[in-house]
Amino acid sequence: MSETDGPTSGGPDTGGVSQVSCERYLNCIAATDPAALPAAQMGFGPDAPCWQGSPETAEQCLNACQTGLKSAHMVYPDEPACFLCDDDTDCGAEEQCQAGTCKFVGCGDGIVSDDEVCDGPSCPDCHAPGLCNPLSHAGCEASEQCLRIENEFQCANMPNAPGYHEECTYDVACGAGLVCTIFDPVCGECCNKLCRTDGTANCDCSPFDPPYEYVGVCQSE
Repeated sequence: MSETDGPTSGGPDTGGVSQVSCERYLNCIAATDPAALPAAQMGFGPDAPCWQGSPETAEQCLNACQTGLKSAHMVYPDEPACFLCDDDTDCGAEEQCQAGTCKFVGCGDGIVSDDEVCDGPSCPDCHAPGLCNPLSHAGCEASEQCLRIENEFQCANMPNAPGYHEECTYDVACGAGLVCTIFDPVCGECCNKLCRTDGTANCDCSPFDPPYEYVGVCQSE
């Protein structure tokens, strides 16, 4: 979040710099350590010397508040008053507010997006030969889909592949978004749905081994 964003709550000598970071920091202290609030208000409150001097002095105080807020958020990550952001507008470009923290979105954020096949230190550009995304089919040609054949995800064109809950074998791929399982209580060895393992699936999502740990198969819905 930029310190020059948002409304200015300081006096005329703050150089137009917003006090949002210090307001957040004081709210956090009020929620987590009320006994320390009076001293913090003297240092960073609306009438503190921070805002009576030069813009450079105000910037130093804002940096101190931001550092204090980040430290408090690490100690109290679930306390809303200590969140570093409330929504995406509090974050910079290409960032999103997630669990009170601004996080980079895109290649390098640790999340395999629909246009990626991997995301991590061993995959710097989020694409790698031989990998494909079973959820979006990224990495495959337009006429192909990322299917699991003989226990490996690979790009293939199989228009007559079995569908959901249809009988299958491990060496014959199920259709797009499906994988052959042997544990289904209804159909036994049959095609079941793929899912994301990030907690967004409406089923018990059992993950595959790396580098496909971001995707799993629904074991129950």
